[in-house]
Amino acid sequence: MIDSLLLKKSMKYLGLSAAALANQFSEFRRTSKCTEVENIGRWLSGLDPVDSSLMDWMTKLVRNKMLSQKQRLVHMPSSKGLMIAVASPKSGVGKTTVAKNLAVIAKFSLNMKTTLVQATAPENKEIVSGELEEMQDLRINCARLAPDDVLACKPEAGEVVIIDVCADLAAESIGITPKHEAFLLLLQPDMYLVPADFDRPQESAASALLVQAGVMQGPIQLLHRPRYMRTDTAARVGYAGLDVSSEIFCPFFIPQTISGKNTRPRRPFERWQDEDQEGHFNNLFEHLVCRLGGAVKDPRSLKSDMQFMSLKELMDLR
Repeated sequence: MIDSLLLKKSMKYLGLSAAALANQFSEFRRTSKCTEVENIGRWLSGLDPVDSSLMDWMTKLVRNKMLSQKQRLVHMPSSKGLMIAVASPKSGVGKTTVAKNLAVIAKFSLNMKTTLVQATAPENKEIVSGELEEMQDLRINCARLAPDDVLACKPEAGEVVIIDVCADLAAESIGITPKHEAFLLLLQPDMYLVPADFDRPQESAASALLVQAGVMQGPIQLLHRPRYMRTDTAARVGYAGLDVSSEIFCPFFIPQTISGKNTRPRRPFERWQDEDQEGHFNNLFEHLVCRLGGAVKDPRSLKSDMQFMSLKELMDLR
């Protein structure tokens, strides 16, 4: 019965009907004994044990097809997709840069269906209107949505949705600005990412205020993005009431590029302008997925492992 289910799944993956499989397998065997459609039917129904040579042949066909295609490299922590919100009540902390870089990593390094959403207060739509053009040039699905639309946004299975929350919405959620709307209380992503240069008192204090307000509904990771290297970061963070050794702090930092220029690819299939930044954000995405109970596979080791996988293991990759 197990073999019959595997046969059915692999036929669907390869796009083979019972008649096509019977013809192709007969040609493969090159013997006077032909495989009839009736044989395939009895194997699929479990009435007869599946021919072991057929299963070996199907394993090779499935493996060859998978090796020729881009594989999904992220094992999601659940059957649903993944939603990451990048937020800060202070502008100029690199929030949009972090969101865009993660989107590029998800799309081009990890072969994921990727959507980048800008959660924008209505009065700021014109100000941020050009932010998504670059992502659209990279063929990444983009959307600039009003807060209510963002709250209704749900990722599909296997999809990552990265939400760039504008500073005004975060500030309103914790009462910094007069218009107090609890947007972050209603948004429930799988992970909140709060970037800042924690060596700067204003950025550190704003991040601390956001954390201490208790409005972020989900796990939190604070990401240190220093402009210059310092040795007293822990003490400076402590002044704001935070602890760099706590679980909410990402265990590594990502230095900002000195030039401030865009380091991402400008077109599909181009290389990053800064390979160090590419490596940093690859590590960050993997860290976030692992914190949520998922895993990221190395593409080279995966292809090597596939050479020795059984048909069941190959089909489980899908």
